[in-house]
Amino acid sequence: MSESAPQTGDVLIRTEGLCKTFVTGDARIDVLTGVDIDIREGERLAIVGQSGDGKWALLHILGTHDNRTS
Repeated sequence: MSESAPQTGDVLIRTEGLCKTFVTGDARIDVLTGVDIDIREGERLAIVGQSGDGKWALLHILGTHDNRTS
């Protein structure tokens, strides 16, 4: 996390250097590169961004519906 946020509880979900790449034919699309997140108990957050920024990929990985590339 780049900004210092108040800590509300124990860390429930942590990612360090999370990456996701999709490969279609000869095309390689890096949708997540080096994502670091700590989500703490009792914390509220919003994942926002433009279409194609990787929000859906991130949520699928955090929810264990998809695998990270690295």
